[in-house]
Amino acid sequence: MKKLCLILSIILLLTGCQGFPQLNSGQIIVSPENSTIPIRGTWKIYQYKRISEIQEDEDSIKAAEELLDRIAVFSDTWAMVADESCTDAKYQIRKVKTRDYMLFHHNMDMEDLNISNPMIDIISIISNGSLFFDIAMLDEDTALIYVDNCFYWLKKVSDKIDSYYANGQKNSQNKIEKPEAKDNLLRTGVLIGLRSTVPSTNEEDIFNERASYRTFWISSYNKNIQSSLEAPDLFIPRRSGFWTLTVKTRKYNDFLQDNIVLEPLVPRGAGIINKIDEQLIKGNIKKDILFVSDDYVAIEYSWTMGSVAERNYRVLPLDDANSLSGILVSDIAREDMRDIFYTSAQAHLVSHGIKIDEELKGIVSVSEDNFTLERRNGNWTLKGRLDLGDRYEEFPIGLSPVGKLVNYDELHVPWDSVKERVPMALDAYTSPNKDLLIVVTGNFLMIYTIENGELSEKPIKKIDIKKGESVVMVEWATGDYVARWEKSFNQLNPYIINQ
Repeated sequence: MKKLCLILSIILLLTGCQGFPQLNSGQIIVSPENSTIPIRGTWKIYQYKRISEIQEDEDSIKAAEELLDRIAVFSDTWAMVADESCTDAKYQIRKVKTRDYMLFHHNMDMEDLNISNPMIDIISIISNGSLFFDIAMLDEDTALIYVDNCFYWLKKVSDKIDSYYANGQKNSQNKIEKPEAKDNLLRTGVLIGLRSTVPSTNEEDIFNERASYRTFWISSYNKNIQSSLEAPDLFIPRRSGFWTLTVKTRKYNDFLQDNIVLEPLVPRGAGIINKIDEQLIKGNIKKDILFVSDDYVAIEYSWTMGSVAERNYRVLPLDDANSLSGILVSDIAREDMRDIFYTSAQAHLVSHGIKIDEELKGIVSVSEDNFTLERRNGNWTLKGRLDLGDRYEEFPIGLSPVGKLVNYDELHVPWDSVKERVPMALDAYTSPNKDLLIVVTGNFLMIYTIENGELSEKPIKKIDIKKGESVVMVEWATGDYVARWEKSFNQLNPYIINQ
C-alpha cells in the first residue's frame, strides 16, 4: 500500500508540472459583525458608466441618469439604494484582486473604470438568503455599485443614518408585519439545479457516462404555484447578473477532457469570459458538478492516463472553475482552525478502526483541498476524501459552510417531521419566506406549503425527476426579486413543466 501511495504521489507531482495550475483567486473570505461594516452611513450616487456600448439607447441612458443624486443608506440591519431596500441585512466582505474580479465578473479592465487599487474589498449585502447588492469599496469614502448593466459611483456624505430614512424603514417593516399586508406580498421563487448521468455518445470515451444538467424555475404567490419552467444547463443568479454554466467535453491530443464554461446571460462585448488554462494536463478528465452557488462550484474530477486513475474533490471560485487546485478548508475557517481537516480525518479513521503508519500531514496524497459539499438531513455539510492507496475514505468535516460557501441553508421544518410526512424523502429545502418546502425523493420533487410550522397534507406540485438525478443548486428569490428572476429565466426560452 505504501508503494502504491508513493507511485500515485510521484504521478501527481509529475502531472502537476504539466498543468495543475495553482489557484490564484486573490480572494479572502471574511464574515464580519455588522457593527463593523466599513460602508455604514449615508451615500449619494454621483456618476455612472454603462457596461456596454450596445446598451446605449435613449431609454437606458434615461434610466441610468434618473439614479444620479439618489441616496443609498447602509445600516447594521437594513440597506437602501434609491427605491430599493431590504431588511434583515447581513454583510460579507471579500478582499479580491481588482483586475481579476472586474475581468471575471464584468469582462472589463479596471482601467476602464479608472480604478488603480490592485486590491479592493467587495461587500455583499445578503437579506433572507438572497443577494441585495455588491458594493466595491474604492476607498473609505468612495464606492462602486453595479445595477442593471451599469456602474454607479457613490460618495459618502455622512457616517450617520438620517432619521428620515430610518423612520421610513421602520414604517415599512411595520406594514409588512401586518397579516393582511403580508398576504399580499408573499412571493417566492426558486431556481433548482439538477445533475443526472447519461451514457457517453463518444466511442473513444474511456468513461462510460458523463453528466447532464438542467434548471427548474418555480414561483408562487400566496402559496399558489404560478410558474414551473425548465431549461437545459445551470442558470445561476450572481452579483453581476445571471449566468449560464455548462460542461463541455473537448478533445486534446488523444484525450477527452471536460471543461466548465461560464457565460453571462446578457452579452458584454468581445473578450474571453471563461479562463482556460494555457498549460493543459495530459489524460482523460471527467468533471461532475456537486454544488453551485453564486461564487463557488464544487466538483469531483476523475482523471485517467493509461492504467493510473484518480478521483478528487475540489471547491473552486466560479470564475476560476477550470483550475484543478481548489480552495483549502483553512481558507473558509478561522486561522486557529487550520488543522480542522486533519483532525476530522483522524477522528474518522480512529472511529472506524483504520490504522495508518504515518502522520496524516506527512502523506502527500492527503490534501486539504480534497473536500466538497454534500446534503445531509436537509442541510449542506462538508466532507473530505482520503486516498489510502488501495481505496478512498470519506469523512465529515466539522465546519459549517453557511456564511462562507452557502448564503442560505435553513430548514424551517424539522427533518423528522419531513420524514414522517414523506418517508421516502432524501432531502428537503425550505424558503426564506417559510411558506414552501421542497422534498426530494428518488423519483419526484414535491412542493408542500407550510402553515405555522406544519406541512400541508398533500403537495401542491409534484415534478418527475430522473432516476439518480441529484440537486446541485437551490437559490431562493423573494418579494420583487421573483419577477426579475423569472423575466431573466424566460430569456432562455424554457419549457413549461406540466406535471
